Amino acid sequence: MVRHASEYPQLKSLEFSTFIETRPGDSQPTAAFMHLTVTRRQGTALSTPGLLDIDALFECYTLEPPRCAEHGCIEASHAASPRQKPCAIPAGAYKVALAFSPHFNDVTPHVLGVPGFTSIEIHWGNYPRDTRGCLLVGQTRACDFIGNSREAFRALMAKLAPACASGESVTIEYFDQPELAVADPLPGL
Repeated sequence: MVRHASEYPQLKSLEFSTFIETRPGDSQPTAAFMHLTVTRRQGTALSTPGLLDIDALFECYTLEPPRCAEHGCIEASHAASPRQKPCAIPAGAYKVALAFSPHFNDVTPHVLGVPGFTSIEIHWGNYPRDTRGCLLVGQTRACDFIGNSREAFRALMAKLAPACASGESVTIEYFDQPELAVADPLPGL
């Protein structure tokens, strides 16, 4: 079962402040942070598969719309009809914050400051039709599909919610270079 926003009362806004800690013997404070990385693999005309890791450790599989340059897609925020497919967000580094999603009636990770896009979230879903530019997460994968998505989302939120609640800075970086991928736990697919 996906958790409801009421289970995250400490998360009241989209923005959060960076937690600063000082260790004994340190003259400079250090910021606590969590870094997510999405490594995109070769996609199809319908989707872009990938791997998500947290602080360099594999977390789950991902699925996004196809990359714009590869398949002539348009940005999700500019899609005028269902026939105009959305595209994956540009590769780059972004801040992440947990916030309530009116679409899902739940708290989801929001990817902030994406040029040309609004309301980019990380959420559950299985097929390309389940995203308009957002990142879908899952524990299994096949061509244009990820499975056990709600379980992967719960596992991800179990790590992100305490980090954000404690004030950690959370970032996500998207790479289009398959050679930067963490080792695939299910090789051959």
